[in-house]
Amino acid sequence: MAREPRCRLTLKDYTALEALLMRCDARNDPIAPVIHDKLSTAEILFDNDISPRLVTMNSRVAFRVDGGPLDSRILVADEASHLAGLTLPVSTQRGLAMLGHLAGESVPVRRQDGRAETLHIDDVAYQPEAAARKADAADAPARGFEPAAAPPTVINLAARRAERAAAHAMFSRPDDDDPGPSAA
Repeated sequence: MAREPRCRLTLKDYTALEALLMRCDARNDPIAPVIHDKLSTAEILFDNDISPRLVTMNSRVAFRVDGGPLDSRILVADEASHLAGLTLPVSTQRGLAMLGHLAGESVPVRRQDGRAETLHIDDVAYQPEAAARKADAADAPARGFEPAAAPPTVINLAARRAERAAAHAMFSRPDDDDPGPSAA
């Protein structure tokens, strides 16, 4: 039997799976051991280090089950975000199986009824981390060619000194040589 491809997760995805594992453990969900296995074998990567072909949370993924017709879904974190026919929660066997794998890889999936199936990831059409890098790269030339900084602002203290001198003159007595406040 072929060895399952290595799983790579972003820190955000790893943290989301940890939270899911705690919820699943609390209700004795049968997917809990699968989540635990994925977390214990996953390689954690920074967002800037991942391939744009890697399936992450909120990625749009094109895949086939057992060589069947091509399907496309957005991988979501939980059932609350699930829209039938559009999304695939990571709390399902298929969603969990594809998370952390590259386009072109095939991963085995053990269904809840005990049957095995093979999930082939054809394409990652959209990945939020890659989209963020692309947006940053598009902004980089603008940041690199910013106009020269404005000349420093010169503060003219002469006017302020004149105001202070006038205020001081108003309260001072001409025969008093003491610059401090009066005692009265």
